[in-house]
Amino acid sequence: LKEAFPDEYSKLAALARLDDDELAACELTFATPSREAALAPLVGIPLSSVERLHDVLGGHHEDELVTRETLPEYMALVCHKKMVEDVADQMAQIQRGLLEVTGPGLSSKFTAEELEALLAGEPDVDVADWRRASGAKGFARGSKLVDWFWEYVEECDGSERLRVV
Repeated sequence: LKEAFPDEYSKLAALARLDDDELAACELTFATPSREAALAPLVGIPLSSVERLHDVLGGHHEDELVTRETLPEYMALVCHKKMVEDVADQMAQIQRGLLEVTGPGLSSKFTAEELEALLAGEPDVDVADWRRASGAKGFARGSKLVDWFWEYVEECDGSERLRVV
C-alpha cells in the first residue's frame, strides 16, 4: 500500500497514531467512497450522476464508527479494498490477455518470479550481445562518441541499463 497508494498509506498511518479521543473525534465510519465516486472528479463527472457513493466495508453498517478495537480491522479492509477490490476489473483484463497469449494452463506452470521475467525481461542486459546487435546510424564504426556510449552502458548497473534500453 505504501508504494502503490502513498496518500492512503499516510492517512492510515496517521489514524494509527491517534489516541482514543482523537480517533473518536474523527467520527470515522466503515463507509468509504466507492471507486466510482473517487474517480468521478478526476474524469469530470458530477457526483450527482454516480450511482453508488459509498462502499461499506466488511459487513459492517454504514454508520458504524471505527473504534480503537476495530481500527486494525478497518485498516485491513481499506487495504484489501484498494489493493484487490478496486483493481479487480483491471486484473481480470490482464488475466484474459495473458491467457489469450499463453493459452490455458501455460501460465500456471510458472512461478510468479518466472512469469515476471517472461513478461518484463531479465533485469540485467547483456551489453556485449546488445552491442553486437546494434548499429550506430550516422556514425562510423569505432567512433569515439559511440565508444563512450558503450563505456557508459557497461558502467551502469542493471536498472540503469534497462532505462537506457
